[in-house]
Amino acid sequence: MAAHAAVLPEAGGAVPPSIHLLPAGTVTGTDGRGPYRLDDPAAVIAATQPLIDQGRLRVDYGHASLLGADGGAGAENAGFIRALEARPDGIWATVDWTDDARRKIAGRAYQAVSPVFEHDPDGRILRLLGAGLTNKPNLPLVALSAEDPAVAAHSLGALTARLAELGDRIAALEHARTEAEVDRLIGDGRALPAERATLVAMATRMPAEFAALQQSRPVLLPLGDSGLGTARAAHGANARRLDPDSVAVCAALGLDPAAFLATATAETGGGL
Repeated sequence: MAAHAAVLPEAGGAVPPSIHLLPAGTVTGTDGRGPYRLDDPAAVIAATQPLIDQGRLRVDYGHASLLGADGGAGAENAGFIRALEARPDGIWATVDWTDDARRKIAGRAYQAVSPVFEHDPDGRILRLLGAGLTNKPNLPLVALSAEDPAVAAHSLGALTARLAELGDRIAALEHARTEAEVDRLIGDGRALPAERATLVAMATRMPAEFAALQQSRPVLLPLGDSGLGTARAAHGANARRLDPDSVAVCAALGLDPAAFLATATAETGGGL
């Protein structure tokens, strides 16, 4: 049987529900004991499972359950190991900590956790017997101040999904804003309804060019017009309407439809 230790969190740190209890491969304690080998994590977990099922795989303070004068009968529990999991870096334990242990770990009353395990004469680890909170680290285990890799991976995945969702929402808001700007141009009579899709695409892909167009576009249609390509001359009771093709020509050439209509009327003596 052997007992070793790993570092606990910094002051004020969160107490993780999962702890790295046994390292993978071969390890020698800093006090020179060992080497010990974790050759078959699954076999160790299977051999330890009965203790978990019976609620006897516990974490105490300073290995009091092993070293106490009363044989450990009065040793105070710091927590119970509810499950073991084999990972690439060894065996991890899910611990149900007591409130007192949480306070002491967060307050740095204890700085390490030490696994207790059985091993054969060759140092092969056979099963876990428990663990104790201690202040003498010995095994090279992931510190409890470090985030559980499985939890970290889950958190990263959730964060990535959330960022993607926010990106989609921002894109939708940007598109709605672009459509509103184009609709404003149409409502002001400075663009034709038939141009809407083209202008939305332009605003999305070429925002600088669209901004310049917003500043330079003349009024093509009178405010409140139906948008079907009509314009009235600004003078005279015999004012005429431009047909859709003429309005499109004005739009393409950047001409004022009213002025164009006035000139055409004067030149033809009638209308278009």
